[in-house]
Formats: sequence, C-alpha cells, structure tokens
Amino acid sequence: RIAAVPLAAIAAPAAVQAQEIGQTTSIVIDPQLDRSDVAGTRDEPDYAAQPLHAGPFLLRPSLSLAAGYDSNVYDRNAGVADAALLLTPRLSARLDTPLHLIEFGAMGHFRRFASEKTENSEEFTLRGQTRVELPSRSAVFANASFGRQIEPRSSVGTTLAADEPVNFDLAQARVGADLALGALTVRPALSWEQTDYADVALTGGGSADMSFRDARRI
Repeated sequence: RIAAVPLAAIAAPAAVQAQEIGQTTSIVIDPQLDRSDVAGTRDEPDYAAQPLHAGPFLLRPSLSLAAGYDSNVYDRNAGVADAALLLTPRLSARLDTPLHLIEFGAMGHFRRFASEKTENSEEFTLRGQTRVELPSRSAVFANASFGRQIEPRSSVGTTLAADEPVNFDLAQARVGADLALGALTVRPALSWEQTDYADVALTGGGSADMSFRDARRI
C-alpha cells in the first residue's frame, strides 16, 4: 500500500550506510531506499566517500530525500490516499583510534504530506557507544540512546481515533563486559529501557491520556 522513490541522497562526504549508528526510524519505508548492500546503490570503490576529520573524530554526515505514496494513510476501512516527502539527515562521529571505540550518532526523520497535514511528523534519535579493550582479550562496553519516535498507524494497540500520529520517547542504556575465560568468552550485561507516551488528540475533539502505555524494563 506504500510506494516510495528516492529523490536525492547527499553524503557530505559520507556515504549512506543503513547499519551505521543513529540510523533507525519507527516509520518503515518499503522498499528500503538507502541500503548499501544492493547493486546500484553501492558506491564504486574509486568514488567511495571519505569521512571528514574534526580534531580526533571522523565525521560522516548524510542527507536523503524520498517521495512516497500511501493508499491508506489512516489505516482505516475508508482509505484516504496521499503523497508525502520524507527527509532524513544523519550524522555520526567516531574517535579516530584503533585502541578504543567512542562513537556518537544523530538521526532525524521528517515526514510531510501533501493534503493530510495532521499526519506530518518528526522523529529523532541520539546515540552513543564506547568500548574499552582490556588485557587478555577482554573488554568493557556501554551504549545509550534517546529518541522521539512515531508509532505506525498499523501497530497493534495504537489509538484508532487518533487525529495525529502517536509519539513516544524511548530511552535505552546498556553496560557490560566481554570476559575471556580460556577458550570461552562470557558476556555479562545489564540493560535498561523506558518508554513514555505523549497524550494524543482525538478526531472527535479532546485528547487521550496514553500514560497507561508507559513502561520501564530492566
């Protein structure tokens, strides 16, 4: 029910890489437009973009623009069709050293519809991760992220009478270690996640309190 085509992809000078830090979104575009493992979207070796140097960090900025069409914007029986533009800026920064990993990432996702303006939305994600190598093939690591995401209309449990996209804040953190014990590697880790939903406006007026969907997981 969704069709999308890329209009532009700018890497200044970074190439678009789907698995790079800070590059996720809860709005699924099918087909995925910025995959680097598909013929026709990979950079030729002689034209591969190189990262920017900023002090001790390597920066990889990128920007992509796509146009899409949805035959059922609100995911209801009486389908409403509309076209949309999708803008996705990204930036990752990685410490330029082989000894320790320190990396930060940021991603935004802006969606603008031609007619159904209430479905316009913005998402963002901020991420960071680090890994410190220890003697004897061991290491400690940590990562954290925070973002504001949009819940797809087709999600199970979403509010059917919502007059706008349902949005929520998602915070995550994880710490752990890789411990080399002879031929084995043991990875103890502790993860934390918290989800906070914002109130949502309803089609008949008023708003719905979504706090009952808030959750904390350890």
